Amino acid sequence: HESMDDFLTRLKDRGLISEDDINNYYDNKVTGDIETKHILIEVKTTSSQTEDEKRTVKEEALKKAKEAIDKLNEGKSFDEVCKEYSDDDATKNMGGSMGFINTLNLDDVSRQELTKLEVGKYSTEALETEYGYEIFMKVSEKDKPKLEDVKTHIIETLADEKLKKNSKLQYKGLEYIRDKYGFSIKDEDLQVYYENTMNNLLNSKES
Repeated sequence: HESMDDFLTRLKDRGLISEDDINNYYDNKVTGDIETKHILIEVKTTSSQTEDEKRTVKEEALKKAKEAIDKLNEGKSFDEVCKEYSDDDATKNMGGSMGFINTLNLDDVSRQELTKLEVGKYSTEALETEYGYEIFMKVSEKDKPKLEDVKTHIIETLADEKLKKNSKLQYKGLEYIRDKYGFSIKDEDLQVYYENTMNNLLNSKES
């Protein structure tokens, strides 16, 4: 099995990831686990709705989220506002408590918000996430983990980001695996599918 050091060396040799990339990610995006509360306002659209109807639902959800923030600004406690406004049934009666969260597992929007928030502060604007509109509160924060403890995760994250930005790297990766392990396809339909997939990756307009 290939070790993580070997994997990193191979990525470095191909100019994909450097130690500077890893250190920059660690310095700017890695934090200790954060104890978090949230208020979730869902955007409840359906596939049968028109685009105008979906837009109206989204606008109403954002309006509700802004009302919740207004209540917080007026001095109501996060727990009170959460119970009144949140659509997250699992947490709304517990003040929106999500416990401690490893920010490496969060989407960019949520991670950036929780990273910049001070302990005891809440979001001053509703954040659009995959779940709807969210308002976060940072309750506490643990010490930042050591680089060696999260380096593997950082490398995997950076590699995944590179692949998403450049589909030609996916082509090269598949090509490398096929050559390394002597991979061959005997089924004609599968061979055609494989060739079409590789051609699509190679001819992608992504940079």
